[in-house]
Amino acid sequence: MGDIGLALTSGAIGAILASLVSAWLTARQEVKRLKLDTFRRIAGWRFTIANSVIGQADSTEFFAALNEAAIVFHRAPRVISALEAIREHGQGHQSENLIELLRAMMADLRIRQGTLSTTLLSTPLIPGRAGTSKPA
Repeated sequence: MGDIGLALTSGAIGAILASLVSAWLTARQEVKRLKLDTFRRIAGWRFTIANSVIGQADSTEFFAALNEAAIVFHRAPRVISALEAIREHGQGHQSENLIELLRAMMADLRIRQGTLSTTLLSTPLIPGRAGTSKPA
């Protein structure tokens, strides 16, 4: 009877540990997915600053993602600092602040930045302005 009890106990402990590890890994993956989605939206909609559509309907998605980033990246001090700089400096240094934000998000997400130049990050691709876009 002792061997059966030991087997049942160890099996139950193993199942509980497996469930806890699985829940932890799932939660971590969900946070990473949210961070990647927020990063993708900010990077994808950054043309709204360069294209001078601030305040128009086109900029809504961009600013929604910026506001979301404060929550999603709340444990990333560099990202929060970059968001504060964007909020405090307004339009005066938008290109530099946005580059810092993107780089901070990439660092938190462990995305390699080696091949991404500052120009590529600061000058989004805008239809009809290819080759002539200037950083915002």
